Amino acid sequence: MRLGLLGQAELPMQVTTRAQLSADGSFSSDGDALVNFGPWPLMLAGASRGQWQRDRQQLTLTLETLELTPGGPQAVELQRFLIQQLGPMLPEMPHTETATILRESATELLLEDDFGEAFTCTRIS
Repeated sequence: MRLGLLGQAELPMQVTTRAQLSADGSFSSDGDALVNFGPWPLMLAGASRGQWQRDRQQLTLTLETLELTPGGPQAVELQRFLIQQLGPMLPEMPHTETATILRESATELLLEDDFGEAFTCTRIS
C-alpha cells in the first residue's frame, strides 16, 4: 500500500491484517502497518469492528469503527504524528466495502477487494 503524505510522492507501507467473521454477522479485524517514513521505519497498530453480509459470491463489510495506535515502543511521538496525518485520509465511518469471494472453506474465506488486493478472513462460531 502506498499513500502520498507530508510532501512526499509516496509513503510505502506493508500492512498485515487478521480478520474474523462471526456467525452473528459481526466482524473484527486487527493488524499492523510497517511504514517507511524516510529513514525511520514506524510500526502502527490498527483495529476495526463492524458487520458483514453475504450475497452469493459477494461479501459486504461495513466498518463501524477503525482505530490506529502506535505499534511499537520506538519513536512513539512520531507514530502519533503519523496517525494524525493519516486520520483525514481514512474514510468516514460507517464505511462499506464489497469483496468477491474467491475461495472458501469451513474455516476461511479468500476475498478480493475492488483494488485487486486479496485477503483472508477466518470464520468463527
